[in-house]
Amino acid sequence: MVSTRREFLASSAALSAGLALPSIGRAALPGLPDTMVWSTYDVGSTGYIESFDAYKDAAPIMKRWDPKEAGTGPMDAPFHAGAVRYLKEAGLWTAETDAWHAGAVARQSALRKAWASFKSGQVPSDKDAFGQAWLARRADVLKSL
Repeated sequence: MVSTRREFLASSAALSAGLALPSIGRAALPGLPDTMVWSTYDVGSTGYIESFDAYKDAAPIMKRWDPKEAGTGPMDAPFHAGAVRYLKEAGLWTAETDAWHAGAVARQSALRKAWASFKSGQVPSDKDAFGQAWLARRADVLKSL
């Protein structure tokens, strides 16, 4: 569990190095205090958005970190509440993003509940059958949304 700002920054850097994550502070690190995520992007007067020009050319992927693109949906996961706060304060959170985000949060919540229910029930011991059974359950959940 990530519990300090330093660990959060290290985790974020590690995730970013291994994956193409064109967004900021998403729910990939649940349990972090909102203020920790918010403050990571609002570091004094050199916050994430304000300092983008200083690092935008550091690597080819950085163009995907442009706050006008990275701070919007749809993405593959909802934003962390601290990132939402930051984006709202920066004027980048739109009604369209808010509507997408509400749906993403509902989707994630439904899938989490379905996974917990699935694992606590009678599940196949065979790896392939287990995967097929989960994918069928997941599809049912997604259809219901």
